[in-house]
Amino acid sequence: MSNATDPGFNRAGSIDIVELKIIGNSGVIADLKEFLVELNIYEDMFSNTLYGDILLSDSRNMIDFLPITGEEHINVHYQTPSFEQAGDFVKKTFRVYRLSNRSIVRDNNTQLYTLHFASRELFDDMLIPVYTSFEGNVGELAFDVYNKFLSTSRNLNISNDETDLALETDPSIFVVSETDNNIKFVSPGWSPLKIINWLASKAIPKEDTKAKDFLFYETTKAFYFTSVEKIFKSANDDNNIVGVYSYSAANLKDDGNSDPNRQLNLVSNIELVESNDHVKNYTNGYLSNRLITLDVFNKKYEVIDYDYVQDYKNYYHSSGKGETAAPLFDKDNPSIPYSSVSFY
Repeated sequence: MSNATDPGFNRAGSIDIVELKIIGNSGVIADLKEFLVELNIYEDMFSNTLYGDILLSDSRNMIDFLPITGEEHINVHYQTPSFEQAGDFVKKTFRVYRLSNRSIVRDNNTQLYTLHFASRELFDDMLIPVYTSFEGNVGELAFDVYNKFLSTSRNLNISNDETDLALETDPSIFVVSETDNNIKFVSPGWSPLKIINWLASKAIPKEDTKAKDFLFYETTKAFYFTSVEKIFKSANDDNNIVGVYSYSAANLKDDGNSDPNRQLNLVSNIELVESNDHVKNYTNGYLSNRLITLDVFNKKYEVIDYDYVQDYKNYYHSSGKGETAAPLFDKDNPSIPYSSVSFY
């Protein structure tokens, strides 16, 4: 792999495209590299699967030749220049689900259009209602649901003569953080992804972390069922901070040359959704709250108080471990649990 002083590429976002092919429903296969204008693939912790879009400049009427109807598959395989270690690449087959922004340009002989795509697991999920009972450890159940209903190869391989298609034998990878609670329920026709998301909302982590903030998402390497605090803890324990990002102009130059390393740590777009609102924090139970539970079957109730101000030091945060991280509030803030009460 290249070092920090010699990245081996001229600008951030530079990639070597090994394969970029579209597979039509009729079996026709076309190479998209010569039509490519822009390719975007998005990783989102709050999205179960990868998704993306590709802008094409089509001067050969490929859209009618295949034809492209919005149901094709796209093989994407690329890597960053000079990143040659095993695993330093992105390779996955996606399913097209939409065609948009189609327009005629260049003396009416070229078409521009965008194909939107997502992981194939998303489309498998839509067609599988599950009517089954489940019982066991939450993390193990999430793993079982994924393996039984969604697990498939990440890649659809095309033969050298482009006459045959075959799935790779290795299925997608599923990484599960350990959970400490068991559950029993019946799925009323939920899809597999909805079941896994519901399990994430019920998951209690092992004792190395405390927050109940499990998520299920996909990266370019694997699917993950893990807690946000677990990610913070791992980064803190291993000193594995990816980078410090800044919001600044992207085209600044030093001695007439742009710095690719600087560009890699720039935020291209930022949106401040909401700032701290202490009136809202007090009234909605953010700083402290009380939960009263009633168990009709066992004829008992329980009162649970939570104080975010006092418990802040017990959790890992994006800014570090609780004892050293800077909270977004005054530690001397008064917090009264019964000012915000909920019932279950």
